[in-house]
Amino acid sequence: ASELFSKACNMNSASWCYYTALADIQRDGYSNTVISLLNKACDLNSAPACGKLGRWYADVYYADTRGGGVFLSSIHKVDKKTQEILTRALALLDKACSMNDQLGCYRLGKMYYKGRSVLQNYRKAAKFLKKACNLKGKYTSESCYYTAKIYYRGKGFADYKEKGVLISYRKAAKFAQKACNSERRKYALKGCIFLGSL
Repeated sequence: ASELFSKACNMNSASWCYYTALADIQRDGYSNTVISLLNKACDLNSAPACGKLGRWYADVYYADTRGGGVFLSSIHKVDKKTQEILTRALALLDKACSMNDQLGCYRLGKMYYKGRSVLQNYRKAAKFLKKACNLKGKYTSESCYYTAKIYYRGKGFADYKEKGVLISYRKAAKFAQKACNSERRKYALKGCIFLGSL
């Protein structure tokens, strides 16, 4: 089966390049071959390939700079090669999100929400998390929950008007309701509790 996948990928099928990469990840992890396949699939406009590759680059950057440590509120100084990894991650996640890949939108929004490897920017966080919330997938409840929190607290606006979001209890309730109605138990429960407190 993997040989057929590879043959289809060699014929520039984005989907089959992506499926070949997924099969290889199960066997070899993120090898050079897998990265090459994901790059090719992404170049052929496979949204999930761009999202998965972007997440991998973001994880590599985070591990290289902090080793899984605390979230960052500001960019720290890194060498040029490491900075290029982050630039690549952001570009891939943004491309994935622009093609309605929920993982790309969620991961990008969460990075801006937490200030993880990027400057904290609640306006950008709301933009990407809101889009992820409105897309169907496994990250719906988390995305809706964090979007509700941003609107409830008007996060960041007092200090950084260009990076913050104004308080809107109506929008907070709307996204908390969506989180509450989702199937992922942990964040659905959080969304319901949050909604009940409004």
